[in-house]
Amino acid sequence: MVRPTVDIVIAGRNEARWLGDCLAALTSQDYPEALTTIYVVDDGSTDATAEIARKHGVTVLQGLGLGAGAARNVAIVAGTGNLVGLLDAHCVPERQWISEMVAAFEVDDRLGGCMGHLDCLADDTQVQRYLDTVEKPDERSRLADTLSGTRNIYPWILSGNTVFRRPALEAVGGFAEDLVACEDVDISWRVVLIGYQLAYVPAARAVHYEGRPWPSYLYKGLRYGAGGAELAHRYRAHGAARVMRPHKLLGKTPAESISRLSYVAGYLFGWARLTFRPVLRPSMVPFAPVPTERRPAFTWIVGHSLRISPNTIYWNRPDRDDASVIVHVPSGSRFVLEGAGDFMWRSISLGKGQVEITAGLVEKYAIAEVTAQADLDDFVSELAASGVLVASA
Repeated sequence: MVRPTVDIVIAGRNEARWLGDCLAALTSQDYPEALTTIYVVDDGSTDATAEIARKHGVTVLQGLGLGAGAARNVAIVAGTGNLVGLLDAHCVPERQWISEMVAAFEVDDRLGGCMGHLDCLADDTQVQRYLDTVEKPDERSRLADTLSGTRNIYPWILSGNTVFRRPALEAVGGFAEDLVACEDVDISWRVVLIGYQLAYVPAARAVHYEGRPWPSYLYKGLRYGAGGAELAHRYRAHGAARVMRPHKLLGKTPAESISRLSYVAGYLFGWARLTFRPVLRPSMVPFAPVPTERRPAFTWIVGHSLRISPNTIYWNRPDRDDASVIVHVPSGSRFVLEGAGDFMWRSISLGKGQVEITAGLVEKYAIAEVTAQADLDDFVSELAASGVLVASA
């Protein structure tokens, strides 16, 4: 099997403190060095960021000082790797980080991007206390906000510990350079909207070092809030205004409440900014049907083929192995499938036919074949009536 080439992109400004550790970890990976190219995009640093990168023998590119999205685009355009890894300069990956990420793509050609696991360590004791009491214990909640998509219109992955398939990035034109924040949410949604899947690879681990003191850490919430307001406008046709605006103001701890209020303040500022200065509004993203090649037809029964509608977006939840979500975008219909429904849908999404899925139901749930086929026929009829499945000539 021919293994994919991988470009690793690190973009940042004044990242000298941990960049050396990050690059040392990347140049010691268990993935073949000949298949890996590392790019550091220096986005206007005044410290030793570029010098440290050159000492490690990696390719150094100059950013335009326009932010993380634009800096990453510089390296994406310069590279040629089959896969593009994105890692923050203050993240130090474990030795098998690349190989674990690559393995996910090798087993699923529907995969457009995947996210690894982050362990966060902070210099500031108040920030660390917040991470330990709010962020770290709530893995399920983090997945609900990101890859599970249960609190968002579509799933997304964090750009600081992520790998994308290059054709997916190129098809969507790279990162949006006009967003103040949340550019990782935006690019993930655009990749999902052209029919790719996203995944969580918990074995691809990295340590995220946080050097900011508590007041500066809270500023991140302000930026995310302003970015959320931009996404609410950009994806208004998809229902983003409903999910990006603040809902809960108070958290379980005072620190969590302050963090949420920081997001609220940023969102309100961002919304007012876009309302009173329309020239700053990012362009809206309309829904376009998924390209045909990402929605191939498959034989359902002899003489009859089906395909997942190009108007349908779907994904499997990483926090559960028996749950998936389907969105029929034009109608706004959203189906959360669990148990047998999830089993049937995952089988359909893999192109399996009626006979094979019926046999799978009989084996998995110990039910009679006639019952399994009746349940499957009802399920498919409901999805066809909802526009999720369509006949294919």
